[in-house]
Amino acid sequence: MIGVLSDFDIVGGRVEGRSGVWVGVAGSEEKIAAIGIRVASGVTMHGFALNCSNSLEPYTHIIACGIRDAGVTTISRVLGRSVDPSDVIASVTSHFLRSGLQSSGLPNAVVSPTALANTVKVSA
Repeated sequence: MIGVLSDFDIVGGRVEGRSGVWVGVAGSEEKIAAIGIRVASGVTMHGFALNCSNSLEPYTHIIACGIRDAGVTTISRVLGRSVDPSDVIASVTSHFLRSGLQSSGLPNAVVSPTALANTVKVSA
């Protein structure tokens, strides 16, 4: 996800001791993305959230990820223009294929970008 942000000229990174991807000045970073895994009854579920153009209003009612002293943001807010989830699919697909296939040892032909993009659930 850091690579996806980079494709949009956003510097994202990790914050020591915290999960997710963060943007902003050291000491006042805001969370822009998260990865989640759940195992229940022997079944795994996983996914990621990359805040594109979603409303931040719901975050005024919760403590996101249990982190009280940090905020959340979106790609749109950082850039000052609308960036919808559909705008990041090509970048997400490209980075997913590069990182996943490089570490798996599988040939690139196993998963095509078109097939992967067709399986992406985009929600706003």
